Amino acid sequence: MNAKVKQKFETLEELRKYLYDVTQDLSEEEVNINFEFGKWSIAQLFYHLYLVDKGTFEAVTNRMKLQVNHHQSGLKEKLRMKLLEFLLSMPLKFKAPKHVSQSIPEEVDFNKLKEDWVDVRQGWQLLLNVQNDEQLKYTLFKHPVIGPIDIFQTLDFIKAHHKHHLPQVKRLLSKIER
Repeated sequence: MNAKVKQKFETLEELRKYLYDVTQDLSEEEVNINFEFGKWSIAQLFYHLYLVDKGTFEAVTNRMKLQVNHHQSGLKEKLRMKLLEFLLSMPLKFKAPKHVSQSIPEEVDFNKLKEDWVDVRQGWQLLLNVQNDEQLKYTLFKHPVIGPIDIFQTLDFIKAHHKHHLPQVKRLLSKIER
């Protein structure tokens, strides 16, 4: 695996494991508590993060299978990615895309979700292991807002997305009485 990609992937794994660690003492009931009408529980929030991870992985693998002529990312993609990272670092609320928000179940089997998320990450690891340095520069993911980005930027997007939701996770955790 490319050293830069390996570092980015390991950072993603550390974030996922951190999320697991901060919820390890919670019951299925506790992670599924909705504190406010129309807002996500911890489990639903994790499901959202998992769906974005999974959907991004599936989009990348599908674009690779199509074997269309992808272009290499350049300055335009880098600038768009920096803008997205900046926006995600701000305490702003963004509306999740409909196909994501509508697929969040009312009750989440948290243990199954954790297993499914590990499976997605194993898929990422396999995919990233077989890519050569040249392939990593091709725009294989089309972000719904900023457009096509390469694998490096895609991993950065997932990381920024996870970090964007960390304050929300911490806020929900603070509401659970222990």
